[in-house]
Amino acid sequence: MPIKTETLWPLDPHTEMKHTILRKYLNAWIPILSSTGNDLIYIDGFAGPGEYPNGEPGSPFIVLDALKNQVVKIKGRVHFVFIEKEKDRCDHLKNLLLNYTPPPNADIEKPICGLFDQEVTRLLDSIDKQIEQISLETGQKYHRVPTFAFIDPFGYKMPMSIIKRIMSTPRSEILVTLIIPELKRFCSNIGWEHSLNELFATNDWNLILQIDNPDEKTNFLRNLYIGQLKNYANINHILYFKMINKNNQTE
Repeated sequence: MPIKTETLWPLDPHTEMKHTILRKYLNAWIPILSSTGNDLIYIDGFAGPGEYPNGEPGSPFIVLDALKNQVVKIKGRVHFVFIEKEKDRCDHLKNLLLNYTPPPNADIEKPICGLFDQEVTRLLDSIDKQIEQISLETGQKYHRVPTFAFIDPFGYKMPMSIIKRIMSTPRSEILVTLIIPELKRFCSNIGWEHSLNELFATNDWNLILQIDNPDEKTNFLRNLYIGQLKNYANINHILYFKMINKNNQTE
């Protein structure tokens, strides 16, 4: 996938399909988990500018509208956190949100201009510090509320340690994009070792250098990532799927 340099770019078919999956999944996740009055946290780690040139909504508004259009009354509140590292896109999203009427049970943080791993770490540190303080004051043990994280990057700055920390809260879920065709190329490039070690939480990815068959390389990286989600991040339930483009190639 080419790196996007402009503030707005045309909506790709595979991105549109990811948004469809995101919308349908959250239409089930939100009412189920909020049915008892639980608050929820939604994190978009690579939020983008919030729209596409022809007016199609970006992922932040896909999710906000999913909450707004719920048929069943939502008892809890949903706290939205949008992170975008590119300032022009972050500012564009901020301006769109200024003119958006949110659902009554939505708390929308001002979009954060920063890197996914750094900003999520700050967010979770702040939440955990507040929980620790409340627990000390009340003498009861509290935990973070369930979190849904949409991790759809250009690139691979999404350390497995961050995913593990998000998923340490019961009933939390993630939807993550792993762009394997490009990942196969990066595995053979000098200078990517640190990012790949963080991505997989192991350096076993370099075993791909011993594999020649392209399909076997794809299977190896996918299985290694899934294995690390299970064994390192302690995630028990994992579903994967692949996107196929019009040329019948894996996106």
